[in-house]
Amino acid sequence: MSCQSRIERQSTERISALKTLFVALVAALSCSSALSAPDINPSPQSQIYVVGTIPDDVEAVTTEEWYTTKDSVFCKHLVGEAGFFPDHFSKAAKLILTSNGQRTWAVWRDEVLAGHCGWALKEIVVYLDAKASGLPPVRASNIPTRIAYVCGAGEHCGNNWAINDDSAKPTHHYCKFSTITSLGPGVSSSNPCAYFDEKYRGTDEGKYEHILRPDTRTVQFIFTDLEQSKP
Repeated sequence: MSCQSRIERQSTERISALKTLFVALVAALSCSSALSAPDINPSPQSQIYVVGTIPDDVEAVTTEEWYTTKDSVFCKHLVGEAGFFPDHFSKAAKLILTSNGQRTWAVWRDEVLAGHCGWALKEIVVYLDAKASGLPPVRASNIPTRIAYVCGAGEHCGNNWAINDDSAKPTHHYCKFSTITSLGPGVSSSNPCAYFDEKYRGTDEGKYEHILRPDTRTVQFIFTDLEQSKP
């Protein structure tokens, strides 16, 4: 066999090997996508009511944060040099009632099937913006206010002055809504509730996050404007 023939055969073998590797990678990615994709539960049973006291001139969107819980390469995605992170998605909760300064959303704890990747509700967060800005809060607010979360395995939860483990009591969030109420149409804002009133440390009014327990059916929160009287 001539030298040229050997070179041509080796090139053909390399190309064939690369094609095989490419097909395998595509199949693996397709398998990963199929395994990790969340499926909606057609008959959810476990509902949580999220009840918030919010000033009337402030718009609010409550979202559910769903995460995979299985430690599998098929259930995670690669993010730059940081490595693998749990995959997750956000879902807007349904607003079902607005009355007497309160707004109520319905969240189904089992709305997403666990599936291969163990999808589970991890957090409930609220995005805020002035109604006058003309932007949806999820776009306008840079930082969501976390209202409640599920304490995962290995996490230290409870016995914390800021954590509310009594779902009958509301969490408290201290805000300066003047940072958003003066905005014009199309002007975005940062989170106005990144404040804390130190005089409430160690009291019920200093607790700003609920722990979601399996038997939790209602969580309540109050947004207080530090520049006005408390609602």
